[in-house]
Amino acid sequence: MANLETLLTYLTLISVPIGVFYQILMLKNTRKNQEMQLEARQAQLFMDYQEKIMQDPLNSSYSDLKNWEWNDYDDFVTKYGIPYWKYD
Repeated sequence: MANLETLLTYLTLISVPIGVFYQILMLKNTRKNQEMQLEARQAQLFMDYQEKIMQDPLNSSYSDLKNWEWNDYDDFVTKYGIPYWKYD
């Protein structure tokens, strides 16, 4: 019986640190997965926001206006016509 008790004691002494080490590895893995999921959600949020901005009609009008070239107001009127806000 002494040999069986000794064997069980050694088995307990070995299994507890192995279990603790396994749980530490699992916690590290879980934390790493959560960080990756957070980064993916942030990237998806940014991409959705950027897509929403690019679909905005004001943004496309601003992009068109940004490509126009003129030197002064008269040059603008001759190239692109009188602005619509002048009709009010």
